[in-house]
Amino acid sequence: MIYDRINEINQQYIRKVITRNILEDLYRLDTIKLFDYIGEKFLIWETPYNTILDIKHNPKFSFYVNGKLDPIHNLLGKHLNSNKKNKAAIIWRGSDYTERIFTYQSLHFEMLKFAYALKKLGVKKNDRILIYLPNVPEAVISMLAAIRIGAVHTLYHYSYSPDSLADRINDYQPSIIITTDYSLAGTEIDIKSKVDEALIKATHQPKHVVVVERIPKKTHMKPIRDLWYHDLLSDTDFKDASSLEKNIVDSNDPLFIMVTSTHFNEPKGMVYNIGGYLAWTHFIYTVLFDPDDNDTFWNTSDISWINGHSYGVYGPLLTGSTTVMFEDNITFENAKRFYGILERYKINKCYTTPRIMKTLMNADMKKKVYSPTSSLELLFLGGEPIEEEVLDWTYKNIANKKTPILNIYSVTELGGAITAQIPGFSEIKKDSVGVPFPGVHLGVYDSITKSKIEYPNLKGLLMLEYPIPSMCMKLCHEEDLFFKTFWKNYSNKYVFRTGDSAYFDEYNNFYLAGRVDNVIHISGKRINLSQVEEAINKNRFVKESAIVILNDEKRGDTMVAFCVLHRKVDESLHKRIMNEIHETILEELGEVVLPQEIKFVRVLPKGADGGILRDLLKEIAMQM
Repeated sequence: MIYDRINEINQQYIRKVITRNILEDLYRLDTIKLFDYIGEKFLIWETPYNTILDIKHNPKFSFYVNGKLDPIHNLLGKHLNSNKKNKAAIIWRGSDYTERIFTYQSLHFEMLKFAYALKKLGVKKNDRILIYLPNVPEAVISMLAAIRIGAVHTLYHYSYSPDSLADRINDYQPSIIITTDYSLAGTEIDIKSKVDEALIKATHQPKHVVVVERIPKKTHMKPIRDLWYHDLLSDTDFKDASSLEKNIVDSNDPLFIMVTSTHFNEPKGMVYNIGGYLAWTHFIYTVLFDPDDNDTFWNTSDISWINGHSYGVYGPLLTGSTTVMFEDNITFENAKRFYGILERYKINKCYTTPRIMKTLMNADMKKKVYSPTSSLELLFLGGEPIEEEVLDWTYKNIANKKTPILNIYSVTELGGAITAQIPGFSEIKKDSVGVPFPGVHLGVYDSITKSKIEYPNLKGLLMLEYPIPSMCMKLCHEEDLFFKTFWKNYSNKYVFRTGDSAYFDEYNNFYLAGRVDNVIHISGKRINLSQVEEAINKNRFVKESAIVILNDEKRGDTMVAFCVLHRKVDESLHKRIMNEIHETILEELGEVVLPQEIKFVRVLPKGADGGILRDLLKEIAMQM
């Protein structure tokens, strides 16, 4: 059986940093002592914290209380006084095959100049900076520059529509927006025009829009407001930039805001704090990816998402690793780029998705684009289940029958991964997302009785029973809503709802059993089904709609949209309506959430409370 073969390979992997014996010791540690160990070992403090975890009014809490630190020193500065100074921090590969490499020294140089430029533009501590950029190095530089001057950054994915962007601008009220003229991810996209349109619709107006030039093409620039990124850097004298005072922050100051629609009908901003997030991310990245000085790591996730933040930017920088960024997404059309990047940069550790593996398999079958690779030592998959056919193909062709293939389970609200099949440690079980990390206490609860399920192999609601340092601390502007939504009183204690159902086996391996809300996770992007339905309902011919996801081993994951049209809509218009629906979804949400099938029906099945009976719709869809 393939899982037995992968397990045998994983047991042969020798851990280099946190060894198997040390990891076993960490599992035995008391939780508070573990958090203290992580705080002391994985961050450099200017002023040590005096309280590890302060639970003021359960479930409100703070980690590493009264600790002061310089986040940029932890991310970059400490490497400048080591042999990593001239090591590649970021290797960037463009859609047009251009290449840019930033060493830790040059990344620090660029960050410092841009931070000084932002300060000259009037950005102050706790101001908000909205970053509307694709996967380009300037996105990382902007994140780091914001941190350097104490601003709070938000990355908003460039695929979102001007209307959605306008809403985020009004919500977060950024003093600066950082964007680009064009994106070359997939096709050429005029990003600056989307920002201009959003600002026409937004009531809040930022002081400036900083524009990164991607291609030499005429771009509308509004006088005074719009500034070119390269002009700001060329105008900045490095001597002046290096005179910037160190930014010493409190551990519980905000680091960034992450946009999510999980549990909500509209996107909300989740706030993550500096000390807890950086300490835990450093720890989990080290446990998961076992970083070595000779590694070249590639996380295929867009850096706008939490896995991109934690394991594409912050984790690699905290550990002094080399990380690869690719401007585009891996698709059926450009599948050969995956092999080209692996081979060109000798990627030895890669974090990707089952969907990308399936895309590569299909491209190989239909276009014969497969190219042998030999550098991979560890391959991680996350975000969705993998079909056994895809796993078998991946094992033979990407892993070369010698590389562990490991599953990771992440939760956006918790700052990243909470369970995994850990290299050189975990037993590999079919369909398992592994065991919880040290310090992560998970429980499965009955949805009706709200009592904890004590026996294995019984499905229930997956809950976090104890806070972890990296987790979201509040919602932007809506702190009470955060606690009301996520923290639930079950069995006389507060537990954090992950939004997933699950069960565990006798060895404490966890298995996911689906979402308990209307959220899907596609290519690293978490989308509430209501967002897709709202986009469909904007069509003048559509009365109402419902989305269901079919999980079938033969057909794979399929999104099906059921649409009820207004009366007297002729069937001859169906093709036109489908095209219009696709155009709206592409504009507002992006290609990854396009329904594979659109069905026109007379009515949607509903229960007595008026809610749509999605399980019944799934059955109907499976029979079509």
